[in-house]
Amino acid sequence: TATAQSWTPTPEPTPTATLTVEESAAITQTATPEPPTPTLGPTATPNLLTSESFNEQYKKYLEAMRKETGVTEARYREVVRADLLRSKLSDYFANQVPAEEEQVHIRQVLLPTEEAARQARQALDGGKSFDEVAKETAVEKAGDLGFFGKGQMVPEFEQVVFTLEPGQISDPVKSQFGWHIIQVLERKGEGDQMQVHARHILVDTEEEARQIKQELEKGADFGQLALERSKDPSVQPPKTDLGWVTRDSTAADPSVIEAAFKLQSGAISDPIQVPSGEWAIVQLVEGPSVRALDQADLQRKRSQALQTWLNEAKAGQGVERLWDTSRVPPDPFLASGG
Repeated sequence: TATAQSWTPTPEPTPTATLTVEESAAITQTATPEPPTPTLGPTATPNLLTSESFNEQYKKYLEAMRKETGVTEARYREVVRADLLRSKLSDYFANQVPAEEEQVHIRQVLLPTEEAARQARQALDGGKSFDEVAKETAVEKAGDLGFFGKGQMVPEFEQVVFTLEPGQISDPVKSQFGWHIIQVLERKGEGDQMQVHARHILVDTEEEARQIKQELEKGADFGQLALERSKDPSVQPPKTDLGWVTRDSTAADPSVIEAAFKLQSGAISDPIQVPSGEWAIVQLVEGPSVRALDQADLQRKRSQALQTWLNEAKAGQGVERLWDTSRVPPDPFLASGG
């Protein structure tokens, strides 16, 4: 017989039974089999239900359900077994998911290449702030559209950009998005296969676009003006302070957060490559410290833990938990062999 100390979740008891919409609706309308409420006879003596009577009524209920919904006794028991197991696992994870979690306060800067990241790390070690390094990087990237070919931009933009030579800056160009000042950085290919690497500054009015063109002709930095003036939503002021984050936070890439938890307070990481292809440098400002989860976060984590376990079990994978799975109570069906 399984005990609370020995039972470990395996894929075997995973609840796989699910009802169709029709089955679910029909069963909902059919009363759950329960002993009838005792009635009082003429002598006010309770009419006790015997086991034979209960079994007979239970059989009648199952037969009525089969005729009404098409659900057999075996199917019904399968669904009930799955529901009971899921309920039991929900209770288990409700008790086992910690109500507190660690958090750290971090800063991050993203660089386009490993070499740029190493130079940034040297600058940080030399006393530059994260904000200064991030702003320098943001200026270099501001308004950069990368390489693109014909047919990828709106017609008004394309009609101009493919006529520019590398380094050349356009006059104001009107499109459905506003007014553009465009600079081509590189060109490659010929004819229909031509691609250009360009950047732009997007503003609302022709007057502002002409003013920016004049400033550029006087030597203003294109990236700096793009960062300060462009309305392109992809051009954002750099944000280095990510505040307090937990291990499952989405504020930074998981590899960056993992590295932050290994740092000493004030320390700066080596460059870390993230899936976007960029390189991150992270600093642990404070922490780690412990915070209590609010009810919504706690419920979300419990649901995630349960769903992850179910998905792994359904996939036939081994189930590994940070919590002691031997504390899961025994399955009554498995214990009884029913």
